[in-house]
Amino acid sequence: MRRKQFEKLLIHDFTENAFHLPPHKHTYYELAYIHKGCGINFTNSVAMNYSAGDIFLLAPDDLHFMEIKKISHITMIKFTDAYFAGFQKNSMERPEDIMLNASFKEKKIKFNSREKKILKNSIDNILLSNESNDIENSAFVYYQIIAIFGLIRDHSGDYANAVTEPDRITQVTHYIHNHIYSPKRLRIAEIAAHFHLAEKYFGTFFKRNTGISYQNYINRYKLGLIENRLRQSIMNKAEIAAEFGFTDTSHLLHFLKKNTDNPLLNIPNSGNSK
Repeated sequence: MRRKQFEKLLIHDFTENAFHLPPHKHTYYELAYIHKGCGINFTNSVAMNYSAGDIFLLAPDDLHFMEIKKISHITMIKFTDAYFAGFQKNSMERPEDIMLNASFKEKKIKFNSREKKILKNSIDNILLSNESNDIENSAFVYYQIIAIFGLIRDHSGDYANAVTEPDRITQVTHYIHNHIYSPKRLRIAEIAAHFHLAEKYFGTFFKRNTGISYQNYINRYKLGLIENRLRQSIMNKAEIAAEFGFTDTSHLLHFLKKNTDNPLLNIPNSGNSK
């Protein structure tokens, strides 16, 4: 089941002894804060015990469920990309960079007592403000949410120096260009791990920032390099196939036929192997 949200921001505060939803995905981001109770939070394939003071980060397409062991008071802060786009923010205020970071999906954030007090204050402030009819446009609520992400960033030392999404996509494309001759290095699992991105979000992240799919980008870049070699007749097809990691010349020819209408195959090139 995929849950949709059309409002830019929703606050759902509830107390229950059985989670009200089956395992589900959604189209929005979500912060799940535990006021009291205990149980198990399931995010994708990772199960994490929860208790008072814990917070969990959920991004679009995450498969989520909670198994409540002891009656629990939970606040869900749900927001879309449009919510943050509606405010002026600097490069350090990109919640998407944190929400898509793989490390936060694989282990629970363990705040110290001071951090837990700060987090609780922010959540309580948001709940009090939720009584307003115009919460989506509340600058106060916006900065409370930003404060939560700032707390997470400060807590996670290895993330403190993380780059923003526009900077990261530049690094990703540079990585592709540098490893275009090594297909294994360009596997999604490999490149996502290299940039500390969750593998299942990598394709969405890449297309959002480039306008085309990851595989199409690789194919276009590779095609341009191959076409240049063929036009300049500096390498034969067997050499090109080996350079770009194709199994043989037939594999290269199949790639060319599939990815271009340009009569590249008729372009002469040096050497005996065509």
